[in-house]
Amino acid sequence: MTKAEELLKALTDEAPVNWWQNGPECAYCKADMPWGKDLEDPDSHTPECPWRLAKEYLHEKGAQMIPKSEWVWYGFPGHFICGRRCVYHLCTRIGNRLVSTVGAFYPNGPAKPMETIGSGDKSFYETTVFRCDGETDDGDPNITDWDKLSCERYETSIEAECGHRKICRDIAGEGVT
Repeated sequence: MTKAEELLKALTDEAPVNWWQNGPECAYCKADMPWGKDLEDPDSHTPECPWRLAKEYLHEKGAQMIPKSEWVWYGFPGHFICGRRCVYHLCTRIGNRLVSTVGAFYPNGPAKPMETIGSGDKSFYETTVFRCDGETDDGDPNITDWDKLSCERYETSIEAECGHRKICRDIAGEGVT
């Protein structure tokens, strides 16, 4: 992994934080962030902080990442015709992509065993990515193409949540080369 790739990877998350009694500090450069100081401001970090260097590199290259403040989180399943029978769901729109994760599928009610989604003995959770274009008049994601751009399956809800968030971060940084 090149230094630039390392720096860009550091930037895929929010500014890394360690929380202390007197306020947060950056997990990379250990710069103190007294209450009221903006952790997301690169000038708040030391000049050699990987997070700050990544921000500056992106600014110089003119690369655009989609900030988390522009992600839209929905409280319903974004795909799967039986999604309403899934106890678990995450649905996030990032730019022109919709990331939908469903799982814990109980088609016959909670008294019966959980069933898999798709193929595989242990695929109890699934994350799928679709193209979308903003929202409909009802506030739902406007999916423009139901062909899956990608699909991952998981055995546990923890794997599903980590996978969903990783895919979201990857999509948010697609403009970065």
